[in-house]
Amino acid sequence: SQQAALPPARKCGVPIGVAFNPYFPSEVDRQKERDRLLQKLDTRAVSSIWLQFGTDMELLESACAWLASLGPRRPGRIVGSVFLPTKRLIAQQRYRPWNGVFLSEAYLSGPEGATELTCSMLELYRRFGVEVLVEAPGVHSRADLELVRSLLDASRYMPPAASQQLQTPQRSQAEAE
Repeated sequence: SQQAALPPARKCGVPIGVAFNPYFPSEVDRQKERDRLLQKLDTRAVSSIWLQFGTDMELLESACAWLASLGPRRPGRIVGSVFLPTKRLIAQQRYRPWNGVFLSEAYLSGPEGATELTCSMLELYRRFGVEVLVEAPGVHSRADLELVRSLLDASRYMPPAASQQLQTPQRSQAEAE
């Protein structure tokens, strides 16, 4: 079969990333998304998974734990999207949301709620070793860049080492005490 003939991603010379959306409201749709991802991973050509942006932290945590459980099927690089919680971006998502982006009313209520959810997301990414991709539509100025820095600092996010794979969650010092 064609799939069996494909070399692992690290040997095919071209890094291939695939999108994964853990935020579908329906369990049936979430399972279909997981099944599609497994089909892609079974080609052995996938070198990274790119998580869609959304705001349901329970669904995100469940998806990260599931990805961590995939063992050798899982590529070493997982990247998660983050939007800057600015009035401009929140308004754009409220009135013309991107397809497949599921945002809660708490996020759409304003920068305060959006910032709180963004920090929670970054904390989850940190715990699971997920790299962060700050979506470009929100970064327009030095002030926006400072907001990125402050969010990363507030969540104690540190980029995973290049060789680090998605892991089972790491407990923070506060959780350990």
